[in-house]
Amino acid sequence: MSILKSYILSFFSSLRYAKRISFFAFWDSNSTISSNSYLAQGVKVCNSSIGDYSRVRQLTTVHDCSIGKYTCISRNVRIGLGGHPLNLISINSVFYSHQKNELRGDWVRKIDFAEHNETEIGNDVWIGESVTIVGGVKIGDGAVIGTKALVTKDIPPYAVVGGVPAKIIKYRFKPEVIEKLLNIKWWNLPESEIEKKLEAFTIFDINSEQLENYFGK
Repeated sequence: MSILKSYILSFFSSLRYAKRISFFAFWDSNSTISSNSYLAQGVKVCNSSIGDYSRVRQLTTVHDCSIGKYTCISRNVRIGLGGHPLNLISINSVFYSHQKNELRGDWVRKIDFAEHNETEIGNDVWIGESVTIVGGVKIGDGAVIGTKALVTKDIPPYAVVGGVPAKIIKYRFKPEVIEKLLNIKWWNLPESEIEKKLEAFTIFDINSEQLENYFGK
């Protein structure tokens, strides 16, 4: 199915009436959008999945990416950018790609090269405005990526990163708290269980003991 046809079908999809999805957001037939997600106008999603309660703001593009639950992505973010083979005579796709080659298809020769690698974005991740994330990286649960950062390498869970290229600035919590959060995986709890523990989500700088009180050991 062509990308254009996929986007047309997504425009008329009944999913728009069940979710908070703009009529000016589009996804292709290879993408899976959760029933509790938000896509703003101008969002384009290709060959990707978006989990429960994740939000994608205006003019963001998502390619070849799995996005977890409760993740917030700001405006003008580019996720899953493709690459070029740097160790060939030319990096021009006219020599190796039919997919992105409008010029000389007869010159294309098959090579062992993956133009797009899957990007993984965890749960409860926050991505600031105008961030660029290259294809193939993994962003851990709870990570924060500052505005206009360029992410070229994997980001550990609960790390706060920024810059070009992005570097770790600090971590959101102490190591023992991060370990407990990764074991708890609260984002996988049923909604009924989360509702019983809403007070836990209001505690600043939560510690290990408080986490155990709400979520157990």
